[in-house]
Amino acid sequence: LGFAKAIKARFPSVVIVFGGPNLAYDSAEQEQFLRHNPVIDFHVVKEGETAFCNLVRTLMANDWDPASVSEKEINNLVFIDKNGSFRSSPRIDRVPLEILLSPYTSGLMDEFFDGELYPIIQTNRGCPFECTFCTEGMGYWTKVKRKKRDRIDAEILYIAQKMDALGDSARRDLHIADSNFGMYADDLETAKILALVRRKHNYPQYINVATGKNQKERVLEVARLLDGSMKLMGSVQSLDGDVLVNIKRKNISLEQLIELALAAKQIGANSWSEIILALPGDTIEAHFESLRMLVEAGFNTLSMYQLMLLPGTEMGSIASRAKYQMETRYRLVPRCYGHYRVLDQQISCGEIEEIVVQNSTLSYSDYLAARKMNLIVNVFYNDGVFLDLLKYFKLRNLPIWEWLSIIYQEYAEYNQFGEFTGRFVAETEGELWGSLDELLEFCGSPENIQNVIDGEIGGNLMYKYKGLSMTQYLDAAAEVARLASAELLRRHGLEEDTQFASDIIRFNYLRMRNIFADNPETYHEFFTYDILNFSADPSPLGVEGYRFPEPHGFTFVFSEEQKHMLSSFVKLFGTSTTGVSRILSRVYIRKLLRDANRTDGPSVFQDKNKPSFVIGDTSITGLNEFH
Repeated sequence: LGFAKAIKARFPSVVIVFGGPNLAYDSAEQEQFLRHNPVIDFHVVKEGETAFCNLVRTLMANDWDPASVSEKEINNLVFIDKNGSFRSSPRIDRVPLEILLSPYTSGLMDEFFDGELYPIIQTNRGCPFECTFCTEGMGYWTKVKRKKRDRIDAEILYIAQKMDALGDSARRDLHIADSNFGMYADDLETAKILALVRRKHNYPQYINVATGKNQKERVLEVARLLDGSMKLMGSVQSLDGDVLVNIKRKNISLEQLIELALAAKQIGANSWSEIILALPGDTIEAHFESLRMLVEAGFNTLSMYQLMLLPGTEMGSIASRAKYQMETRYRLVPRCYGHYRVLDQQISCGEIEEIVVQNSTLSYSDYLAARKMNLIVNVFYNDGVFLDLLKYFKLRNLPIWEWLSIIYQEYAEYNQFGEFTGRFVAETEGELWGSLDELLEFCGSPENIQNVIDGEIGGNLMYKYKGLSMTQYLDAAAEVARLASAELLRRHGLEEDTQFASDIIRFNYLRMRNIFADNPETYHEFFTYDILNFSADPSPLGVEGYRFPEPHGFTFVFSEEQKHMLSSFVKLFGTSTTGVSRILSRVYIRKLLRDANRTDGPSVFQDKNKPSFVIGDTSITGLNEFH
């Protein structure tokens, strides 16, 4: 809209056409949107290729006069006609994908291969599910249509060659815009060509895609072919029966989810599940129970979202809002803002989303409490940062959710960690706006947008605070992990394991400490237990088998591959809080953590019976002084 207004002001006769999925499906709301934004001459509905071509042909044949379209019947179009009346096409057609040419192999995308942007492809369109919060939940998208096999293969090969030619400066990720990748037989063929070009061109190393919600075995086979480069998603959104009925969600069973998570570990893939807060019928108890079930299922990443009310979805309708008494706020979409030059005018603007913060079953205070628990899950559970500790809990049949609950209930306000959670809640509230017009005015200020770009306000708070927990607040997070572990062990009569748990936390602390520094240090430390072997052992038998006769030393150092990976990410995104959050959103964090190597030579160590530092000691200076 910012671009369109600037262009229309300079060239009033230019025809402005909008498109995209997020247009309300109710005709009254469509008309309201167009009248509120008169800069828009036409809005294409649903798929745009043929509708846009037909529109352009009509305009070309009539001297680019928008009024001429009033006399035609063009599919998939809404507009205000020459008489000021709202018009909607009688036909909303699907596009036969086999007629479309590739923008990649035709060379049209070549200028965008710059090492910083990353490619997006789509092998099919449509989704058989009916989720009310999603634009593809509408009946229009039920039938899944695929592109031709030779086009898919040619695009993947073309992109891989282009990215490989950029050398070390290139990103190594690919986005596949399918809704259920891996669920269909043809996806196996796509995975095979991806694996082939990956071996030849070292691309793609990371594949961002939503995997299928059914056909678990086929999804797993696709993941095996891609050798850990693709996240395995078990997207449930909620595991509460009432909520699932309200959102018309058909989930795979909990048993299948557990199998998917376990299988992901066996093939080295990152397993990922999604959950949405404040869905119709949600309560804080239901939300926590869904989290508990996913944690116990063993997914190594839980993505915890707020409910966005998207235009063009059933849930975004006026009727649905009223039925579930949804109260909403507005906020900036993370990383979707900036300064742009249009003609000779600078435009400062940002994308805005509407999220639900309260409904008939979830209060606003419960919303904030749930967000705090989401933060704790993100810091202490997600991405395997404390994976060895979680492995120990499973060995002793200790509920991981109980450990997370202890942190939430007893240590969320503790010392520096309390400052950390307090900042998060304050920013959670601070990013919410009650008025769309006021937020639009805020976004129009170059100074405000620059503050957002610099990370002083806004951003993706979950990734931002994950980054802070691994940098500025790492000592506080490690101390809380130690205290909560000790309490969990006390409750279950396992106090004798306290040193073992403490060694695990200290071991992981040294693997992640200062990993985003310009020249990350190598650390040396003594341990009572052999945490390295415990971590590597696929079937640990107990705790005492890993006790050293006397403390042994370990060196924590980055491999050359890790140095190269970190250097590439830091070069691309920087080491600011915003930069670190962007890095963490793109990689399985454990791949960035230092390697640990057992070193018995005493010359590099302090007194082996006295650790160089103790987590929680207010005088943590030992490591730096030691080096």
